[in-house]
Amino acid sequence: MALEKFWAPVPGMLEAAIVLQCALGKFLAAKIIAELLVFNASLALLQGSRAQATLAARTWR
Repeated sequence: MALEKFWAPVPGMLEAAIVLQCALGKFLAAKIIAELLVFNASLALLQGSRAQATLAARTWR
């Protein structure tokens, strides 16, 4: 489920940007992009799990 957050058009472009930045020797920029990509994926995973918990709580009543 966590890997699904990296399989979409926008994360794919960010991954391509990471590769391009590394190829250009700009490793700090690549690191920042990678950290933002991981942060975004973890935030989306957290929000998804909270939404599932809310739906489960509402259907339980």
